Amino acid sequence: MVFQSYAIWPHMTVFENVSLPLRAAGVPRSKLGRDVAATLEMVGLDALADRSVTQLSGGQQQRVALARCIVSESPVILMDEPLSNLDAKLRVAMRIEIRQLQRRLGRTILFVTHDQEEAMSIADMVYLYSEGTVVQKGPPKDLYDNPATRYSAEFLGRANIISVFEWGTSAHGPEFRLPGGVVLPAAVDAPPAAGSMLCIRPEKWRLISPQAPAAVFGRISETTFVGDRTEYRIDTSFGQLIAVELNAAVREPGDSVGLEITAREIKIVAQ
Repeated sequence: MVFQSYAIWPHMTVFENVSLPLRAAGVPRSKLGRDVAATLEMVGLDALADRSVTQLSGGQQQRVALARCIVSESPVILMDEPLSNLDAKLRVAMRIEIRQLQRRLGRTILFVTHDQEEAMSIADMVYLYSEGTVVQKGPPKDLYDNPATRYSAEFLGRANIISVFEWGTSAHGPEFRLPGGVVLPAAVDAPPAAGSMLCIRPEKWRLISPQAPAAVFGRISETTFVGDRTEYRIDTSFGQLIAVELNAAVREPGDSVGLEITAREIKIVAQ
């Protein structure tokens, strides 16, 4: 197990910390030395084997905890929020290392986290819990693209949730009718179950001219530039939306915009 606080022994060297599970299991000294050396090389700490762990950085201490966990060749590894004590940049680097390490070892890792980005970037399979119950499970992309409930949609990223709508049909096919006369295309041929909501991820909206025939009219109330993308809060007749645009054109609060989306990008979720 890798603990949230690392739980490495401050009075021991790196080598002594990592060898502890093998010593407890009575592994012969010659094999112990080879196994520890190989494990330290795997996590990039072979040059620091004789150093006190109190002299290590946070990321290096994290690697000691990882090495101590994997040295015994257990088939299952438990990780309890192991990256929560690291700064943002180091967390990103370490989650890549953990992913690569899992692939090399071929062992199962149960990784507990409250960080949705961390879960989606590391996991092959995500189990999303709420109050001790699994509310949805599946590959990360499937959970993100197809949330089953509002809780799932809002926990795994951001979502525009539309709770007031009617389903109907027209010459153009199935559609969702929203307040203010707004019509969105629907990918379902029957009314959703009672209490259902519509979920639209912010990046799924396409910003177009407000005069375009298929556009949902809106007015920008706030813009946030975050480097590779710009995030907008847009007021519409059916509430405020969040939209994200990559390589965005210059848009300012007060500007009118059109919003467009395809039927398959509108998901139906339970309350």
